[in-house]
Amino acid sequence: MLFSVNTKMNLTDDISQVLQSIKIADDLSDIAVRALPLVDLTVGNENISASSVEQLCHQAVTPYGYVAAVCVSPKFVKDAKKQLSESPIRVVAIVDMQGKYDTAETISAIEQSIADHADAVEILFPYQKYLSGKIKKVEAFIRACSLACSHQSLLKVVLETSVFPSLEKIYEASQFL
Repeated sequence: MLFSVNTKMNLTDDISQVLQSIKIADDLSDIAVRALPLVDLTVGNENISASSVEQLCHQAVTPYGYVAAVCVSPKFVKDAKKQLSESPIRVVAIVDMQGKYDTAETISAIEQSIADHADAVEILFPYQKYLSGKIKKVEAFIRACSLACSHQSLLKVVLETSVFPSLEKIYEASQFL
């Protein structure tokens, strides 16, 4: 994934505006169209509705092609999979993106997401624990999530790089992944 897009935008309109406003040549238009499959549309809010997910899925299919994935709460994986069943768009379950890091709760959400046929599971790297020196707990959490995904689903671990004090710390944290 190259970009993650918030649902408050209309992706098709934005692409059209960009292509028209800069009066780009065909080769640049081709680049813009080739970039679309690198975009993940994400709804990270826990209080979203089924209609928000439906709108997101609708935006994922554009006249210019498909986005790479739609990222939703585990409770909406089934709905998104159903709505996108005729497309190559992947459905990613956003699990534990608030940093709760309750391993049992997270594993349960991962297992449910896999049962609902999520193509991938996304978690937030437990940076607070990592930065406070609880390396073994971070390692155990990542390992447990990875084992829960097993070979049934891809595990994506998000590094909030802006919270790390240095590039060295980001590099060290990335070694867990």
